[in-house]
Amino acid sequence: MQDYALMRAMPNMTIAAPGDPSETRACLRWLVDNPGPSYLRLGKAGEPRFHETMPEVSPGRWVPVRSGDEASVMLSTGGALGAAIGRADGRAVYSLPLWSMAAKVQQAEQISRHAFVTTLEDHLADGGFGSWLTESVAGTAAAATIRPIALSHEICDRVANQATLNRIGGLAA
Repeated sequence: MQDYALMRAMPNMTIAAPGDPSETRACLRWLVDNPGPSYLRLGKAGEPRFHETMPEVSPGRWVPVRSGDEASVMLSTGGALGAAIGRADGRAVYSLPLWSMAAKVQQAEQISRHAFVTTLEDHLADGGFGSWLTESVAGTAAAATIRPIALSHEICDRVANQATLNRIGGLAA
């Protein structure tokens, strides 16, 4: 619940947080081809396959997962991808399986294509993916509204499976 915060504070660290088995394969290939400091966060809940084929991934590049309304989109990373799809309600869904400090510069351009971006992550809000994205566009001309959805701090003293923690923490639809 706090690993993103710890890892993203380290200079030159690439976070690999695939959302399904196809993204896992793509991230592993990218990491092998691009040696350097990296952190691989794998889901442990038997995540289903959301991509028909292995997507093209690189740090900071949004990967389309489901088509839908492009004005208001869902953007997720890691094991929360299924929850993002479940909450999309007609919105397009994107995944960002590779991200880093260096990839922040690419975000303003991608965000500017949308009016509203909702991020969803299985991490606490502080230091997480949504705050990374918000930091990425601070001081830029990107006009989209960003709404991070993260786990509630109420789950910090709980032990349960991923589905239960997501439900208690506010991620489940």
